[in-house]
Amino acid sequence: MAVTLTVLADNVSHDPRLLAEHGFALWIEAHGTCLLFDTGQTGAVVDNALELGVDLRRTDVIALSHGHYDHTGGLERTLEAASAALVYLHPEATRARYSTHPPRPARPVGMPEAAQRALDAQASRVRWVRAPTELCPGVGLTGPIPRARSFEDTGGLFTLDAAQEKVDDLVDDQALWIDTEEGVVVVTGCAHSGVVNTLDFVSQLRPDRTIMAVLGGFHLHSAGEDRLAATRGALARLEPRVVAPAHCTGERGAAMLRHSFPVAFRPVAVGTRLKI
Repeated sequence: MAVTLTVLADNVSHDPRLLAEHGFALWIEAHGTCLLFDTGQTGAVVDNALELGVDLRRTDVIALSHGHYDHTGGLERTLEAASAALVYLHPEATRARYSTHPPRPARPVGMPEAAQRALDAQASRVRWVRAPTELCPGVGLTGPIPRARSFEDTGGLFTLDAAQEKVDDLVDDQALWIDTEEGVVVVTGCAHSGVVNTLDFVSQLRPDRTIMAVLGGFHLHSAGEDRLAATRGALARLEPRVVAPAHCTGERGAAMLRHSFPVAFRPVAVGTRLKI
């Protein structure tokens, strides 16, 4: 059975009918289940779905990669459109959090209040993810990802308080995996755990399968040359057939991946559709 992935929210759009925003959302049809991975920054995910012929009423699962606004901001409208969907997220995804750039004041980057209220109002639909969790046969969430690679960090300065005193390790960061006949497809939101840590963990969860594809935000926009080189080397050893960086990967990170994996590289924008 084919797996179809459709980008509903991303930083880039090449179609004037489709709205771009700093955020990410991916529609997934796999193994008879319809899933929405993240919800973008605003309700644009719903408008883009309508333009692309994606019926969000069919959604069985909404899975959130982590609690930042650019992945949860569309939750209010999405919960209305996908009225029967269960919502999977880590408990830490709902807490206040900040992005820090001293000496400037900390900037709130957590789940917006409207999304939080919508989630609270639908508490019976919420499923908390604290460990690897199967969403349906052949599809699952990693839960918290071990941080074994020393060259990877969260990709920025994040705190749990406006005073910028409590470091936010983004323990709620998780990825989604999909089994296919050709191997495992891995979907990341921002890969705050590190894209290589993420792929390593999925390989542990699916030890008999190869990594066939990786798609999503890789959060390499602030990565130095050492991290980019180590990421390139790790991906080369895995030999994925599809490398599709999106959202927060950054121009330098995307350029490195395009140059290093010219056959596997796939550009991503709102409306990008992959069939595997």
